[in-house]
Amino acid sequence: MKEIRVLYIVTAFPRHEKDVITPWLWTLIRELMKRGVKAEVLASSYRGMGDGELWGIRVHRWRYAPARWETLSHDVAIPEKIKKGLGPKIMVVPFLLGGLIKAVKLARKGKYDLVHVHWPFPFALLAFPFKVPRVYTFYTAEITLAERLRFLRGIFQYLVNRAQALTFLTSYCLSRFSKTFQLPRGSKAVVIPFMPVGEAYETPEIRRKERRLLFVGRLVERKGVIYLLRAVKILRETYPDIRLAIVGTGPEENHLRAEAKTLRIEDNVEFLGLISEQEKSAEYAKATVFVLPAIVDSKGDTEGQGVVILEAMRAGVPVVASAVGGIVDLIVDGETGFLVPEKDPEALSAVLARLLNSPEERMRVATAAHLRLDKDFGPHATVERLIELYEEALDRSG
Repeated sequence: MKEIRVLYIVTAFPRHEKDVITPWLWTLIRELMKRGVKAEVLASSYRGMGDGELWGIRVHRWRYAPARWETLSHDVAIPEKIKKGLGPKIMVVPFLLGGLIKAVKLARKGKYDLVHVHWPFPFALLAFPFKVPRVYTFYTAEITLAERLRFLRGIFQYLVNRAQALTFLTSYCLSRFSKTFQLPRGSKAVVIPFMPVGEAYETPEIRRKERRLLFVGRLVERKGVIYLLRAVKILRETYPDIRLAIVGTGPEENHLRAEAKTLRIEDNVEFLGLISEQEKSAEYAKATVFVLPAIVDSKGDTEGQGVVILEAMRAGVPVVASAVGGIVDLIVDGETGFLVPEKDPEALSAVLARLLNSPEERMRVATAAHLRLDKDFGPHATVERLIELYEEALDRSG
């Protein structure tokens, strides 16, 4: 294919090569570069960071405040940040204005063939100055935002109408979008999931003798970790030595620690907090089963995809997860993993017991998941879909 010059507009981008944020995004961009895409990134600054380069990718960072105040992004998700007080809410305006000013400067150079916006609400605003085809990728969270901000839906629809192509992480994400917005006439909408990252295995091994469950993710209500704790309480009656490792932090952490103590399983549960990618790979290697007990929370939010499921499959760990949101796109129940009803510790514990009792069953599921992962979610499949989409968008624009 001919070289395509693409500017990726994103909320945040790694600050250095060991940064743990958005690994699926920068991994995808690097894979696209191998296929001839000339990539640059437009992202927000963090504590005064300026333009630079990572992994051969030119990164343009927009400033929006004095350095000590530039913390709206990178550390935690912006929706979580703005819940913490008036200050972060006020910073949203200069944040977007700074991004728009930087975008105008880049657009004047006119050196891009295409702009690819991640989290289009509201970052499609930053694509406005560019007179080139646009591709938008939706992650579900921004659709939830647009659903709540009814007074801005007209603006969001206008921005959507300017795109030549839309991608969605899951069919659930596309369904949510279609209930609120109209697909632009003449544009293409496709489901392209995350590409898994992390250590891969050649073949699954039955090497995990310890009964060790693993959860990885933000400790927020929609992850449903409290129901996993209750399932561990049930399992402990049969398996006194069962262990649950919880990787991640969040606003629910203190509540979950208190629940573990109330259930008298605090000796069976490890809260590991934030850990490095290398440490996380080690946790996957030790895990017997990976669990994502997601729920539809009190605000109607749920799991958009569950990239950690792909990470677990890549690491050769059998997966049990709730049948909600985009998770159902990733798991073929009983074949590549197991789906259970949300908020049901008894059903969850029953499936976990089945896997804990059968190394053969774990091997069967892990092997099937590996085959599907390579076929439907691997780098080749994801990159080829995106390049095809880029070429079609360029053709349609004339």
